[in-house]
Amino acid sequence: MLARQLFRLARWPPLGPLVAVGLRLAGRWLPLRRVFWSRDLIGFEHPRPAWPVHLLLVPTTPIRDLLVLGRPRHAARFAAILFAAAQVLRQRGAANRPYVLCANGGQRQDVMQVHFHLLPGQRWLGPLPAASGQPLRLPAAELAEVEVVWHPQPGWQTHVVLLPRPPLPALLDLNREHRPALASLAAAVPRVHRALGLGRRGYTVLVQGEPGAASGFALHLIAGEAVGTDTTALG
Repeated sequence: MLARQLFRLARWPPLGPLVAVGLRLAGRWLPLRRVFWSRDLIGFEHPRPAWPVHLLLVPTTPIRDLLVLGRPRHAARFAAILFAAAQVLRQRGAANRPYVLCANGGQRQDVMQVHFHLLPGQRWLGPLPAASGQPLRLPAAELAEVEVVWHPQPGWQTHVVLLPRPPLPALLDLNREHRPALASLAAAVPRVHRALGLGRRGYTVLVQGEPGAASGFALHLIAGEAVGTDTTALG
């Protein structure tokens, strides 16, 4: 009960920066069912889950949203979130199941501290076809290490895919050597956001894993209404 009350309080926008500080200073004593703990990141079961298994990964440094996460001083934290997600999936015996790891921005974000939802057992997208979609027109120099394409079989009205160059393995096979490439992906999100003209519109970035899939790491950015996909709005 207390955890749910604290969650409702955290949704008040002015308290966004205090969420990270509170988790860093008092996370061990808050009434949370923790699944991951480090100096920079805490993972716990969602107090008001929207899915059968619904976990949250939250940096303990104040980072308002995905656009701030993409700034140079924070972009490296994206890799830490991915590594933590992989560790949690293994620890919970979910490494051989599909999963979704996602974060909301704009009007879809209702807690003003960046946080990622880890959803073992969920599948939102079909497999990414081997043939790339049409490239999103961005200055080449800005995204030298990231290829950005329109998804050829979109699941949402706006659906682009950010692909590292050279390709990276899937989430569960990432390692420390991949940190620079992952930071480049995080840094690309604000640029793609501007290119799409999303402004304050709601959007989601997500990684989907599929056991046995041959495709490597891909970061999807989606906005608008789902096209033939059954999902629940997350905050």
